[in-house]
Amino acid sequence: MGEVVAAADCDLIALAGFMRVLGAAFVHRFAGRIVNIHPADTRLHQGLGGYAWALGREQTTITVHLVDAGLDSGPILAQAEVDLRGASTVEEIQSRGLVVEHQLYAAAIAALLPQIGLPTTAPQEPTPCVELSASSPTSR
Repeated sequence: MGEVVAAADCDLIALAGFMRVLGAAFVHRFAGRIVNIHPADTRLHQGLGGYAWALGREQTTITVHLVDAGLDSGPILAQAEVDLRGASTVEEIQSRGLVVEHQLYAAAIAALLPQIGLPTTAPQEPTPCVELSASSPTSR
């Protein structure tokens, strides 16, 4: 997977719903340019099941972070709270969380761009660099 991303000359790798642990070599190769969004405060819950973990709580936190070699352990770029009062199912929690995820991820990436030397305005016809899925070849 690293060769595919390198050949595409990507400036930033934004993970969303990827649900795989990236290999240390891949993370090192693209260090500081891989961003992930997580449906919990990564200091309290890492890995799968973030919305299920929040069931029974009055609020949860959506986290955007840089990816490092650990599991959801990279530096936090942005966080936003999600009010869960009245939510009684994981589906309700996820529905509320996704609204916040979409807004927070876009804002966090926009704030990160100038920090890594990229323009903050979109080109006339933006195109994705490369799309990878969980069924893509291993990232090692």
